[in-house]
Amino acid sequence: MDIDKINLWFKEHPDAILVTDKVNTPKEFASKFIDKNRLMMELFSAEALKEAIDIGIDKAMASENVLRTIRGKEVETLQKWGIKYVAVSRRIMIDKLAMFIELKEANIKTYVFHVNSDEGRDETFVVENEMDYIYGMYADEWNFSK
Repeated sequence: MDIDKINLWFKEHPDAILVTDKVNTPKEFASKFIDKNRLMMELFSAEALKEAIDIGIDKAMASENVLRTIRGKEVETLQKWGIKYVAVSRRIMIDKLAMFIELKEANIKTYVFHVNSDEGRDETFVVENEMDYIYGMYADEWNFSK
């Protein structure tokens, strides 16, 4: 799909939100998209996050890469930047459980990826075992009819 088809689809679906995870130029992308208020942008640098916040993208999402660049006090730094969303691999949950809990307590919504990347770690596993620590997931194969 090109941006014209994306915009047409979003015009016809006013309740939809576009989540980007490969774009790191928020100002450029938002200028082409139908409604920046309907963008949730996973961004990969502190600079891109600042740019997104500066142009009014309320749902700027810090990637795990950004969290790795913060030396200590990740949650405090995200709050200072005005970030309300993060996207991280569910694989780091065991080692960084305290951070996941702190994010949740700070009302920073955590979305996980790497769902279905490991044997037995599908959407059902995440819902049954990890939802206490996260807000949502990047789902690939969710079967809503079960």
